[in-house]
Amino acid sequence: MKRPPLIDIVPDIAQSTGVFSFDETNAAEQIAFTLTITARVKIGAIWIDMVNVTQNTTIRGKHQTNAINLRTFTTIPWLITDDDNVLIGPFTAYRNVQVTLQCGGGGGGNVNVPFAVV
Repeated sequence: MKRPPLIDIVPDIAQSTGVFSFDETNAAEQIAFTLTITARVKIGAIWIDMVNVTQNTTIRGKHQTNAINLRTFTTIPWLITDDDNVLIGPFTAYRNVQVTLQCGGGGGGNVNVPFAVV
């Protein structure tokens, strides 16, 4: 009997959306959101809308490797001259996934950063 491809037996993640309040006055890495994952899932994409961001920003996707540690699996250097839509994915995750944003801290305050996971 032929086994189905793994991609066909791993379920898709439930879609979700949100808005992260990104403090552009803070130069520290900020957690935009964490996806809690309890079983292996396919993530079609994580969409981040940078339309309100006024500072060059580094976007990182991280995957939990054990009960404590997160490992960066993608780093996207986003410039204010780039397209406002940033996509991470597709990929399969088996533990929590986190997205962080970090800028130089020279902004004027907080800006809303919408995101969606599909």
